Parts: sequence; structure tokens; C-alpha cells
Amino acid sequence: MASRGRHVEGTDGSDAAFRQRVSDRYKDITAKKKLLQKLYYVTSLFWACAAAIAFVSYQDTGVPFFHPAAFLGALLPVVGHYGTKRQNALYLACFSFGCALFTGYILYMGIGRTMTVVQANGFKPYYGVVLAIGVLGSAAHIMCMITARSLIELMDNSKAAKKGR
Repeated sequence: MASRGRHVEGTDGSDAAFRQRVSDRYKDITAKKKLLQKLYYVTSLFWACAAAIAFVSYQDTGVPFFHPAAFLGALLPVVGHYGTKRQNALYLACFSFGCALFTGYILYMGIGRTMTVVQANGFKPYYGVVLAIGVLGSAAHIMCMITARSLIELMDNSKAAKKGR
């Protein structure tokens, strides 16, 4: 009697109870990696927009919104991408920590100081744009931080499960 659906050549499908299945944690690892790949693009877009705003504001006022060293945060997606591809928990932990640091910096300097400078210098058209980009950047970095930490935990659990066999 043939079983419904696809089955492996040479079997009639009656051995389904004895087949190995992929553990849910491996599916979760794949889902987290795909989410991080999308978030890398969002954070890269944020840093490009931040650089454009910093350039335009510096041309107009001579006062930079960001310290030039802040643009080291643009390297975060590179570190995270390397850690994701290699499944390297150390790089992912550095990426997560860096995202936490730059989230604080974006909230303090990117949103707080920028709003003060914008209001003081009268850049009303930039106000909404700068605020929206700062909120987007903060949210993206927070999501990166949380996703990277959960990916590290899943990777550690999968390594412990392999050793326990």
C-alpha cells in the first residue's frame, strides 16, 4: 500500500516513525540568522543616513552632530556578519555588546543632542527626519543586540546537545 505524499525511493513510507527529524533549535538558529541578515542592512542604512545628516549639518553650521569616531558603529554589521557566517559566539558577543554601546550613543548624541542642536539652530525641516532616523537606528541596534544574544544561546545549547550524545 503506497503512502500519501513524497517519500524516499526504495521505501513505502512505513518507516516514518523511525526517521530522524531536525531539532527545533536548528530551525530557530536558521530563523535568527535570516533576521540578523535583514537587520544588518537596516543598520547599514542607518549609518549611511547618519553620515549624510552629519555632512549636511556640518556644511550648514560647522557643528558636527556626531563625533567622527561614532562612525565606527558602521563596522558593526561586518563583525556581526562574520560571526553569523562562522557561527562564532565571540564575534556575535562583541557585535551584541557593540550594538548596546552604540544604542546608548545614538540615544544620547544622535537623538538628544541632535534635537537640541536642531532646535537651537532653527533647522525645522531636519527635525522630523533626524528624529525618525535616530529612532530607527536605535530600534535596529536593540533588535540586533537581542537577536544576537538569543542566537548565541541557541548555538551554545546545540553545542551542549552534541557533546551530550
